[in-house]
Amino acid sequence: MGVVANTPGTIFEDLILIGGRVNEMKGAAPGDVRAFDVRTGALRWALSGRSRLGSRP
Repeated sequence: MGVVANTPGTIFEDLILIGGRVNEMKGAAPGDVRAFDVRTGALRWALSGRSRLGSRP
């Protein structure tokens, strides 16, 4: 029950955006979309696959 990167990332400005495929069973890892700095590799932000409109991170 892990996260699998099933497509290459997308480059936007100085970020690489990576999504993933996750198991949909109860207790599975969240299907977050993550953006990493292409120069440092540092995580810049993550968009939760479980976010709700108007919710705070």
